[in-house]
Amino acid sequence: MRIESAINAQNNFGAIVAAALQEPVIIQQNGQDAVMMVSCKDYRELIEDQIWGMMAMEAEKRGYLSPEESEASIQRFLNA
Repeated sequence: MRIESAINAQNNFGAIVAAALQEPVIIQQNGQDAVMMVSCKDYRELIEDQIWGMMAMEAEKRGYLSPEESEASIQRFLNA
């Protein structure tokens, strides 16, 4: 992960964008992390993973089988 100052990011915006296409870039103001620049592809993957995780948690709350219960159920079926 690359870290750049806000001034450097402002002065070299094109290069920072190019870098963010390869890896996340943290932009710091006054030595503190302020924002992170990531590619659209990485952002979409992050959001998709988050959505799938939330859906899995919601399904488990509603009484769907957990991964362990699913595996046990399949094994019982196969061994019957």
